[in-house]
Amino acid sequence: MATDYTDVIREASAVLVPTIREEVRAGGGDVRDLDALVLELCRKVGREALRTAVVAEAEQSVKECADRGFRMEADRDIEVNTILGPLCVAAPVMRSRAGREVCRPVQRRLGIHHKMKTRALERAMTDFGGNESFERAVKRLKEHYSIEMGRTTMLRVVEGCAEDAATFVEEKLATAEALYDLPEAERPGVDEMLAELDGCEIRTGTLVAAKGRTPTGRRKRTRETAWRDVRMGLVRLPGQESAAYVGRMDEYSEVVSRLFRLGILNGLGPLTSTVGIGDGGIGLMESMADAFPNFRFILDYYHLAEHVHGAAAAAGLAEPEQAAWVERVMKKATGGRPAAIIKELGDYVGTGEKEVRNLAAYIKRFRQCIHYEKYQSEGLPIGSGEVESAHRTIPQRRLKLPGTWWHPTRINSMLALLILHPNGWWEEFWTWRRSRTQRAAA
Repeated sequence: MATDYTDVIREASAVLVPTIREEVRAGGGDVRDLDALVLELCRKVGREALRTAVVAEAEQSVKECADRGFRMEADRDIEVNTILGPLCVAAPVMRSRAGREVCRPVQRRLGIHHKMKTRALERAMTDFGGNESFERAVKRLKEHYSIEMGRTTMLRVVEGCAEDAATFVEEKLATAEALYDLPEAERPGVDEMLAELDGCEIRTGTLVAAKGRTPTGRRKRTRETAWRDVRMGLVRLPGQESAAYVGRMDEYSEVVSRLFRLGILNGLGPLTSTVGIGDGGIGLMESMADAFPNFRFILDYYHLAEHVHGAAAAAGLAEPEQAAWVERVMKKATGGRPAAIIKELGDYVGTGEKEVRNLAAYIKRFRQCIHYEKYQSEGLPIGSGEVESAHRTIPQRRLKLPGTWWHPTRINSMLALLILHPNGWWEEFWTWRRSRTQRAAA
């Protein structure tokens, strides 16, 4: 806070101390529940102080308007929802003596409107509703702040803040391009960067018209659900524990474009060597190679192993023979000279011929990306487990709750909201949102 409130806090504390000490004596000296009492006292004191200050400002604005010749035309009350609880403020409508000008002095002076929510309350609601179901978020809000709120209100606030988060993330990533073009002497960039990208499925739903009408006469609607690919990407420096993330329900090219700009914000420069890790999704490796400088790709080891096991099963090999076949193919494919095994698999005739030949084409496509012993000797990961874990901790933790479905147009904004905390952008977002609101009001 810019203002030093030390003296005010000390004076207010001195008033509360006798009451607190009385509670200590009444409880036999047990102070384990005392902090809850003090917190509730502070909340009530704060709410009353806030109410008194706001009402005083409101009355002053009405008086100043009356001094300018305006008269009362209609009584109005405005309810403002704050983090300390609801406040009711008299906010009359006033009209000039000539009747040509209408003034709402309280709204103009305090910047409030009926049923509005303060930034602190919206922040708490977004924090709760962005991490768990809206039903649970409502209960948490009541538990921690003693504020009653409906599920639909919680949903609207969170989704509104998520839309702002999407704008914030896009603006932040857009600033990266100017950084990338700076001279090397001014911004040399990091030597090496890791980038991973992987997808998971989130259930989406849309309401469509159905036959018949409801008892109230409205047309019936039914929900059509579908599982849609959500792609998560991360960048980090080798040896660094924390990563930065992007998430989007979109084509690889769009996700990779944002991942590239995220890399710039984390030190990527034209001379940076980039190691990309991912599965064999069509277009993934190519999109990353087009975006990142000095790029080399590592095919996720476990995805290759999955393809080899699938081909072995399709060939109808018995269990002991199947394991030996898998081990031989993996060893020859990843040993640095895969040409022989590619030819052997490509010439295969027999049970599961299609699957085995597809495996040959798969290994051929990624023959430069599967030298796992070499990668490990360089200290590089050979699997995309880090970004796969991010699926569980970022989108799935909130968007894949049991029974949950999301409208497709809400997915990307919610993903933007969900990456704010892991990227360390949470505080910056709320500062940006406040300044954006102030600019709009100016």
